Amino acid sequence: MPNSVPQSVLSFIDRLGQLFAWLSGALILVLVLVSAANVITRYFFGITVFGLFDILQIGVGIVIFLALPLCTWKDEHVSVDVVYEFAPRWLRYLMLAVSDIVAICVLAAIGWRATTMAGTALEFGDSTALLSISYVPIWVVITITSYFSAALCVARLTMLPFRQTI
Repeated sequence: MPNSVPQSVLSFIDRLGQLFAWLSGALILVLVLVSAANVITRYFFGITVFGLFDILQIGVGIVIFLALPLCTWKDEHVSVDVVYEFAPRWLRYLMLAVSDIVAICVLAAIGWRATTMAGTALEFGDSTALLSISYVPIWVVITITSYFSAALCVARLTMLPFRQTI
């Protein structure tokens, strides 16, 4: 990334994004192992892991949002660039700017909504049906990673004029 932002800040963002990605990857591994254990115990012993649906539902949600900041920072989201490849340079800049602005708005809205949901879950004691796992920590993870991703989009937007390749 260009140097419109101090190198120490860029390094911190990279390290934090990598940490979130490693946590996401470790959680995926745990989910796979729990799912495999469920299949094995169901096949050989006729029993299933109690609350597996709760575990998978929470785990997948957290995995997605832990991976979001690094995907956002590295611009690795799935995109269709049919028009982009044939557009003139100035239009490419405009398209990138508009996409970052839209992403900022959407991520901030998700963060705001997750914040209100965390408050509601805390107030009413919302938890999963089988394991009674509180939803508050999940909403907090979604809040933090959404706002962090929105901030990364702002940083990318400020660095847009300094990008060498468009």
